[in-house]
Amino acid sequence: MRAIGRKASTFPGLVAIKVCPQFLSAIAKPPVVVCVSGTNGKTTTTNMIADCLVADGRTVVTNRAGANINTGVATALMKGVSLTGKVLSDAAVLEIDEKYCPLILPFVAPHYLVVTNIFRDSLKRNAHPEFIFDIINSSIPRETTLIINADDLGSNQLAPDNTRILYGIDALPSDVETSVNLITDHAACPVCDTLLKHHYLRYHHIGRSWCPACGFSSPQPDSSAQVTGSTMVVTTQGEPEDYPVINPLVFNLYNELAVICLLRHMGIPSQKVATLMGNLAVTDSRLDETTVGRWTIIQAMAKGQSAVSTTRTLDFVKDTDQPSLVILLLDDYYDRVNTSEFIGWIYDADFEFLATDNIRQIAALGPRCDDYIVRLLIAGVDRERIFADRDEFARLNELDYTDVSRIYLLYDSGTYELAMKVKHAVIAHCKSVGRVP
Repeated sequence: MRAIGRKASTFPGLVAIKVCPQFLSAIAKPPVVVCVSGTNGKTTTTNMIADCLVADGRTVVTNRAGANINTGVATALMKGVSLTGKVLSDAAVLEIDEKYCPLILPFVAPHYLVVTNIFRDSLKRNAHPEFIFDIINSSIPRETTLIINADDLGSNQLAPDNTRILYGIDALPSDVETSVNLITDHAACPVCDTLLKHHYLRYHHIGRSWCPACGFSSPQPDSSAQVTGSTMVVTTQGEPEDYPVINPLVFNLYNELAVICLLRHMGIPSQKVATLMGNLAVTDSRLDETTVGRWTIIQAMAKGQSAVSTTRTLDFVKDTDQPSLVILLLDDYYDRVNTSEFIGWIYDADFEFLATDNIRQIAALGPRCDDYIVRLLIAGVDRERIFADRDEFARLNELDYTDVSRIYLLYDSGTYELAMKVKHAVIAHCKSVGRVP
């Protein structure tokens, strides 16, 4: 397949499983197998773990291309063995789609499972977060060690009888006591259904919660982090360790902390882990900046049809302190083709964050731009600030570039290539009107 220019990320695994349904159990595996799952952040976390282990001198197989179902995992594991079945790699780091955990985890039997979080996701793909919790929970082998977020009530109750390493982040200046988001998946006590109270919240249900009726509370983390500026101090069993902050956005702090806890539990010394983390960066397909003359173009990815992921991106944009233009390319790629998107998810996302004075114009582009007009109006955005067109390229030169210094390009995880074409067109226009060489 590679000889004919294909990625070969899932098809080889599909063939292998068709030939041998027990392939994932039968194939020889590296000495260390790490699986990563969860609603948001699993691709970033998987790549960070793989990059660190490679930089540590290990041979790693991974499904970096994002082929996170059973066929993609089978393909990744194939890369780590010879034709005679001899193991050629030191570790496997595998991203796992939550729904495919029953088809992967019992057969791969990972040494470690990192669960980033469990949130409300696409209704037609993932139904309800408690449904996803049950799928993951019923699939975890007894011998697997979990690395899970103590601040996430969606996942911190997983596999209570397994060895579990819980991580959490201590109070931050941006914390609140009541949710500012439209949706909170865990508002009631899981024991007695009383409305929960919060020591602090980060976003949605992420934070430290407690029940005034029965005494239930978020579990205490085994490793807790204090974040100050560019430094993260992680304390485990009373021993503080310093690490560099890769990216200050809260969800990326959690991704980094998960990686640190895993690497330390694998026995890598703290100073080595700090060096490895210092050489990492958030992949540019997720977040990147480009300067063109007086404009800064910021591209940021949101997971398609996920209200929580999109809200995290909108929350990032709302803090702009410069006059800004926001371009929305959020339609899911496959539904753009099949025109069957469940558009209701945009009413769970906090588009209200875009109703700020510094955001001078919002351009909703693509086949469902009219839906975004309605949603933005409900969010309180003035109609004259909304630009819309079904064609992503036809009227880019009509956007208001003159009164802004930042241009935010927000796109779905499946429309990266489309977004990059739009970005190049915007760059070309900025160079033209700004006389930038």
